[in-house]
Amino acid sequence: MSRRTVAATIVRRDCSGDEVATHQRELRALAEEQQFLLASEDMLVVDSDREFPLLMATLPLNEVNAILVPHLRHVIGWLDLMRSKFEVWTVHPLRCWAQKTASSESQSLSSEPGR
Repeated sequence: MSRRTVAATIVRRDCSGDEVATHQRELRALAEEQQFLLASEDMLVVDSDREFPLLMATLPLNEVNAILVPHLRHVIGWLDLMRSKFEVWTVHPLRCWAQKTASSESQSLSSEPGR
């Protein structure tokens, strides 16, 4: 696997509670295991998803191709938007939510019954 640049390793305090440090360690371990190159040593720790619009607007889209989060609940409600630009990886469960491209969306729509 080639090394990837991951600019966003996101932990939400409202989801992690007392586990913020644990979740940060898990994200670093995931990055190492999957051979991701972190764009920044600083983990993004936000209070809630209210900070996501600014976060999404400031990520360097030409460098970033994945976002790592501890659990899906950290990005619930934002997953589709994030997947329009990045892969989204979760630690629990270990899963890659692949990036959705315009062509994959149209293929999905054309394969619906009755179309």
